[in-house]
Amino acid sequence: MNARPSLVTTAVLLACSACAPEPLAPVQSQMQVGRPPPAATAAAVTAVEPPGAHGNVVGRLSTNPWHAIKGGGVVYLEDAPRKAGVALSGTLDNHDMAFWPNIVLITAGGSVIFTNTDPVTHNVFTPDGEKWNLGEIPQNGSVVKRFDNPGTYTVLCNLHPSMLAYLVVSPSSYFARTDPEGAFMIKNVPTGTYRVTAWVPRLKPVTQTVTVASADATVNFDLER
Repeated sequence: MNARPSLVTTAVLLACSACAPEPLAPVQSQMQVGRPPPAATAAAVTAVEPPGAHGNVVGRLSTNPWHAIKGGGVVYLEDAPRKAGVALSGTLDNHDMAFWPNIVLITAGGSVIFTNTDPVTHNVFTPDGEKWNLGEIPQNGSVVKRFDNPGTYTVLCNLHPSMLAYLVVSPSSYFARTDPEGAFMIKNVPTGTYRVTAWVPRLKPVTQTVTVASADATVNFDLER
């Protein structure tokens, strides 16, 4: 009589043991130890100046006499590189008994086309440097001259002495014309230290040193006779 409850109890215990859930495996953390968060990594990258960085050279020319800058000036880097195909051609026209424009700016190794759109014949020559003379250029005529060496030239017409212009042959491809107030900007200069020269007609050129980083580098000039 006492054996039946014992058998029932044993059967119930065996059934409950079979239905018990298996212990769960521990959850693995997805945090990776030793690696900085993405924001920190991005900050570290932007703090390093990228290779091949460029900056601008900006500034202003002041002249004595003050009005000498009104016709414009030129600022160029002496020892910066020459970029292929940049400013290798310029045009100086004889028009309305004047040269146009009053200043032509090219890179050394480039050429200038001297044209004549006046109804009269003009001459083009310079007393500077190698003292070239292109002879007389008739109406609608043109002459091309190549300039391999850096330098500045006063351009004249021996048939019409009032005509005057200037040619600046820059040693590098990095240069700029000033505005009538003397302000200038040479854009996208590779980072580094350069000699920069300011030139204005009939005044003594001035050369300074400028260091270009990824931001604007400012350099100002005072020029006089």
